[in-house]
Amino acid sequence: MNIRLDNMIRINRSELPDGVMGILRKRLIFKNPLYYRNKRYGRPNYNIRPTIECIWEDKENGVVAIARGFLYPLIRILHANRLQFELTDSTRKLPQADFDFQGAPYSYQYEAWSELPESRFGILVGPMGSGKKVLALGLIASRGVPSLVVVTTKRAMYQWKDMARRFLGLGQDNIGLIGDGHRELGKKFTIGITLTSYKVLDELKAQTGFLIIDDCTKVNLKVFLRFSKFDCPYQLGLARARNRGDGLTGLMYAYLGERTAEIWPEDGWASWQGLGEKRPLLKIKMTDFAWDNADDWAGMVSALCRDEDRTRLVVADILQAIADPSARALVISGRISHLEELLGRIKRSYRDGEIITGEVGDSRREQIARKFERGKLQLILTTFKSLPTIEIKRVNRLFVLSPFKCEDHLIGIIGKLLQSANRGSQPVIYDYVDRPKVLQTSLRKRVKLYCSMGAVKVA
Repeated sequence: MNIRLDNMIRINRSELPDGVMGILRKRLIFKNPLYYRNKRYGRPNYNIRPTIECIWEDKENGVVAIARGFLYPLIRILHANRLQFELTDSTRKLPQADFDFQGAPYSYQYEAWSELPESRFGILVGPMGSGKKVLALGLIASRGVPSLVVVTTKRAMYQWKDMARRFLGLGQDNIGLIGDGHRELGKKFTIGITLTSYKVLDELKAQTGFLIIDDCTKVNLKVFLRFSKFDCPYQLGLARARNRGDGLTGLMYAYLGERTAEIWPEDGWASWQGLGEKRPLLKIKMTDFAWDNADDWAGMVSALCRDEDRTRLVVADILQAIADPSARALVISGRISHLEELLGRIKRSYRDGEIITGEVGDSRREQIARKFERGKLQLILTTFKSLPTIEIKRVNRLFVLSPFKCEDHLIGIIGKLLQSANRGSQPVIYDYVDRPKVLQTSLRKRVKLYCSMGAVKVA
């Protein structure tokens, strides 16, 4: 069997046993969440398919094409079925590009640093502030090929530019920007905003040997599809969490590669960051909320968000927290209606805040983030679903008001709390214990997470 690797993995269908083809189709065809969400709410599904494929069969030419991030799982599947193969590497060959990496990994990054070069395709996972960009720049230097970093915002583009100048010693002549009025091609290090990069994909493809997708758990699926045209020998995704919030984590891995390395300090985040007495404080508040039907999860969460006594307690806690002028509070709930009710009561108490959901556009988000970081705004409210899309710094008060499923996104927010501690502010996490046993079980899991990241329980 011959496997050809370029922008895809290509195999002759006649060389693939039907059993193996069935395994591949099972692994590489995903349910389309948008289709089933529309179906659930009675919305039209015009031109929306129920599945999304990362495997395609060209019956006319007898070739099976597979998203190339699936290369290493494919190899394991072939080995498990005692199939021999040869790999023909047809990826793009470019002249060497010299980079001088002027950084060094911290002790908590050593394992990820050593694992990254072992895979040509993959994803590096670590919360905000863990050093993913620095490790990626070090990997660019070791790969030694012209590189492209794909971002979604102007802010991220200029962050990467500053870091490239600092850690790779690159001058303006060696850094190309695509976006915000720039279209600078032919550089050995390029940073492109997605929407602008789409207009020059062919030119970027011809000059790229190493493709990096920043914040790959948050980018639109179109990013994976458009950049799947690239036949560069290396690619890497950078992620704050292990999973995507839209349920298409497997599709992300198929396009970019497996989770290659993670940055999770073993000795706790407090020792990692050297926080000492600035470790986050964890305050657990008792409520009287009760619910008899534990099987009705959705009904219980809705009732919890509407509970009058609990809501009054939460509002009082928030107002007390933001009475400190240095406080920057982020409130998280599972219901938008809950956030709206909380904000309405807070405004009636002569304080202000902003709600960020998926309906808030990028420009408005950036405006809110700037006000928050400057201290002109002390309170932001959001849902767990919108949490991965939040781009804010200096959070030092975190309110978790309802149970949730994906802890990875919460880890990223706690990482931001720890950054605030490094700036001298004492971070505080507020959570709530309710009467239903199922909610108490959920709280225990969260407390375990908080404490694993250095939080200290206080009365």
